[in-house]
Amino acid sequence: MSKVLNKKHRDFCDFQNYADWLCMVAPAVLWFKTEDVGSYSGQVFGLGAMKGKIVFYEDYYGSCSGCGSWGEGGEPESEADVLEKSTQYAIEEVPALREKFAKLRESHYEKLPEEFDAALGEVLAYLLVRQNMDRYSLERKTREFLEIETK
Repeated sequence: MSKVLNKKHRDFCDFQNYADWLCMVAPAVLWFKTEDVGSYSGQVFGLGAMKGKIVFYEDYYGSCSGCGSWGEGGEPESEADVLEKSTQYAIEEVPALREKFAKLRESHYEKLPEEFDAALGEVLAYLLVRQNMDRYSLERKTREFLEIETK
């Protein structure tokens, strides 16, 4: 649990790595996992926490004309841009987010990496701790989450 409580923003961002760009543009989101999937074209995913909610970012980039190439003006330029392309979920909506993860693995060419499942568990634990839940409630919520995860 201490790993979750000590979560900090990375203080470096390489503009060439699309996913790392998110931590610089949207510093109010505590990012747990960011990744770009693809090469000349692909998707950028981010999972974090902000104001008691889970933030899931998804965007596309491409090398073709009109694909919204990052580095040529297609990348988000502000936190508002990032949040506009993000969906925010309350803790109670974790099952809906897990369904979205499943769909992104089934129907997309560029699949959502499996590591996002573990990151979602970290975000959930972080948010539950931040809500100052007593130990019993935290264990119960975590158990409920794990039951959902294994179904």
